[in-house]
Order: sequence, then structure tokens, then C-alpha cells
Amino acid sequence: HPQRANGYLTAGTEWLVTWAFGHLVTLADPKTYDPTWEKWSFDTLPMLPDTFHLAPVPKSQGQLNCVKGLLNRRDVTDVICATDADREGELIFRYIYRYSTCTKPVKRLWLSENTPAAIQTALKSMKPLSAYDDLAAAAEARSQADWLVGLNATRAFTLKHGQPGQGALSVGRVQTPTLRLIADRDAEIWDFQSVPYYQVSVTFQSPHGPYLALWTGMVGDHPDRILTQTEAQGIGAKVPVGTPGVIQSVAKKRVTINPPLLFSLNDLQIEANRRFGLTAQQTLDVAQSLYEKHLTSYPRTDAKHLTTDVAATLGNRLHGLASLSPYSPLIAALAKPLNTTRIVDDKKVSEAGHYAIIPTGQKPSSDLSEQEANIFDLTIRRLVDALMPAGEDERTTMTTIAAAET
Repeated sequence: HPQRANGYLTAGTEWLVTWAFGHLVTLADPKTYDPTWEKWSFDTLPMLPDTFHLAPVPKSQGQLNCVKGLLNRRDVTDVICATDADREGELIFRYIYRYSTCTKPVKRLWLSENTPAAIQTALKSMKPLSAYDDLAAAAEARSQADWLVGLNATRAFTLKHGQPGQGALSVGRVQTPTLRLIADRDAEIWDFQSVPYYQVSVTFQSPHGPYLALWTGMVGDHPDRILTQTEAQGIGAKVPVGTPGVIQSVAKKRVTINPPLLFSLNDLQIEANRRFGLTAQQTLDVAQSLYEKHLTSYPRTDAKHLTTDVAATLGNRLHGLASLSPYSPLIAALAKPLNTTRIVDDKKVSEAGHYAIIPTGQKPSSDLSEQEANIFDLTIRRLVDALMPAGEDERTTMTTIAAAET
């Protein structure tokens, strides 16, 4: 039963637990490096610090002071970093640790799920913080690149193209290329000129019943597309109702339809937008909420596969969900042993160990919002879908000749 203090929790006599609100420490403003950099001028560009300095985020200074004080308490001998198991979570801790001038040994708690069992397993397999130095270096490079591109380019574009009273012309390492992609795509849509075309269809009778056939051929340089109504009517006039047709060929092809892979965050966002009209950010927020409620795995993942170890837990996860009425018959229909061949690939899971988004097997203990229930449902059904056997479809192509037309 932890006791709450100001900015942290105490658990027994051995544990102190504290937290951050996103970034408590960030890269310092330009004026910190050189007073002349405070003024926006071409004379000071580009601003290239020899060494980047850290500074507190003003709105969360109080919590930073709390964390810094705990890190440097004389009775604290060891530190566990339990921030989000991703690049940004690593950076949040590293900046706070460095700003606090702490040198105490650190272990890294790496969690892809927040269930009690997953936490116990992660606590037993913690690695030294140094095992994640490459991830931290990538995070810091991202942070410095944002500073260099954002501050220098924003000042340059504003000085060159800005108008009085307009404010800054914001340029960013990610936002500006993304804006370009959107602008180019919008231009393609605005410039697109639709061209109407016509098709001719005929219903033929056969011993097995009627079937509809589409004319196929060439008018000018356009295969199967007739660009004028007159040409379409001319072809149709050759084949009035009742014209006999001769089936020239029938080709049948059996097609295997594989079950889908599991959800990456991007795939989940696409499906949630298609089904429920949610934006990408709304889907991420809901997926994060389900993760924090111990219902689904870590959401910020680009993997569509599982590791071998995680796949071995699927039976228990499905068992935990089998009592939920919508899923009971679906789970019962799955083959035993589970068909995991397509969704298990250790090499296709990110280096950070984040596998596809799957349910933990825990049932909701409280009422979910409509959006949470919808995303939870999608995640369960996608897992069941992915474990289903491949389907088969038979596709038939039939060519008919009538009045010398195909």
C-alpha cells in the first residue's frame, strides 16, 4: 500500500516511485549559448552550438525539482528507469538524469505490457542502462536535429519571407516535409481531370442460368473503355436482346486468401478511421489508454508480427478472453495447436522489442468508453483472424463471342 508524498510515492522502506509529465528537461534556448542569438538576424545564422545545454521546462519545474531531489538523496543507492519503452521514453529519463548530475547506477525496466505478470517478468530481467546507449544516442540526435533545423530554418524563412504582423513561419524537421507531401497530393487531386467513359453489358442465357458479360475490345487507344456514347450505342446495336452467344473459353483459377497479419499502430489507425472515423491521434490515445488499463500491449509499434516467446503466450491470452460472449465461438473455432506460422517472426519485431498490438488476455474490469470498446474489439478480432487457416476462392473468367464482338 504505497503512501503518497508531494510528487512521489513511497512503498515500504526500500522504494520511492516518481514520475515525469512528458519532458521535464529540454534543450536550452539559443540565448543561453550566445546573447546575440536572442535577436532574429541573418548575421547570427546558422546557430551551431559546440555543445548542447539542457534547461528545465518551465511549466513542470516543480516536478523536476522533486525528481532531482530524489535522485540525489543520500539514502538512494540505485535507480530504475521505467519510462516508456521507446526512443522518447529513453530521452526523457536521460535528460533528467543528466540535468540532475546523478551518477548512481541505473537499471532499465523495459515493458511492452502493463499486466502484473509482465511487470514481474520485466523486473527479473532488467539490464544496465548502458545496454540502451545506442537508443539514447538516436533519441538525442533526433532532439538536436529538431533544434538545429527548427530554430535556424524558422528564423531564416521568417526573415526572408515573413510579413509584418504575420508571426513566425514555422519550419520543422518532420512537419515541413510532411506538409510538402500533403501539398503535393492535394495538387494532384485538384489538377486531376476525370474522363467519362462507357461500357456495354449483355445478359446471356445458359443452361445454368443467366450471366452478365462486359464488352472487351479497343476503341482508339483505350482498351475496354468507350469514350463516346455514340460509339457505345453502335457496339450495343450489334448485339440486340436475344442475340445468341458462344462461350469461347472458360478459365478457372483457385486463389489462396491468407489471413491478415496483426495490427501495427499504423494499420490500427487506418482500420479505426475506416470503421469508426477516428483520427490517427484519437486512435493512438485510445490504444494508449487500453495499454495503461492492462488490456492491450504497447501501442507505438510498427511491427505486425510476434516474437516466438510472445506467441507461446497466445493460448493463455485467448483463454482469458474466451468467457466474453462475442468471442467465445470465434476462439473455440480456432485450430489446436494455434496456427501462428504467418505471425511469428523474431526478425520483423523492432529492435526495441515492440511486437504487434495484441490483447493481454485480461478482461475489462471497468466500463470502457465507446471508442475504447471499439478499439479493444478490433484488436481481439484481428488476433483471432490472424490465427485462422487460409481461405480459398475460385475465380472464373469466361469469354463469350456474339455478333463478332467479344
